[in-house]
Amino acid sequence: MGKRFSRYKLAKKLAGGRGEAGSALSKYVDYAEGKTRLNYPRAASSKQEGIVAVYLNSFLNPGTASQFGKATMSQRTQNNLNNLIDATSKFYHQTFTEGTHTVILEGNWEPAKAIIRTGGTGTDTETSQITGETYTKKTGAQSYTVPFGNDAGGNFYDIASEINTGVTAQNAEYTVSFTPERIMGL
Repeated sequence: MGKRFSRYKLAKKLAGGRGEAGSALSKYVDYAEGKTRLNYPRAASSKQEGIVAVYLNSFLNPGTASQFGKATMSQRTQNNLNNLIDATSKFYHQTFTEGTHTVILEGNWEPAKAIIRTGGTGTDTETSQITGETYTKKTGAQSYTVPFGNDAGGNFYDIASEINTGVTAQNAEYTVSFTPERIMGL
């Protein structure tokens, strides 16, 4: 629960327990003790719509021209790729043909990923299910996670920079963050 609830943790400590019945502190303590069940239904616009496989050249273990890593992304992301990045930029997804290509990385391999966030169109007031307090929430914002791979001899930072340029060229309101490729267990 990290920093997000630090003031409630401190208040609980100073109050010596729950605080007044029905207070935000009391509701937080119920949540922290597992007595509160939260229900955050997912909006239809953010549902995955299924999972699709994508094939990539690895940064860490490039293999040969016919060897790829296999990753997945949501069908929703796949459907929106053209809206997320300008036409000249790429995520370097490869065409996989059974019998011609082989998968050399899967399972303990996590590809490099671009997390693209679209700008929200406004704000709305919500009530916390944990504390009962109101807060302002950005509306209309979406997030898409796109695995990306290596081109012929490129490096992670150059390709991440290319993707960032392509996304902001598509829409200056969009932001991108990146996670590097990892091979677990090494």
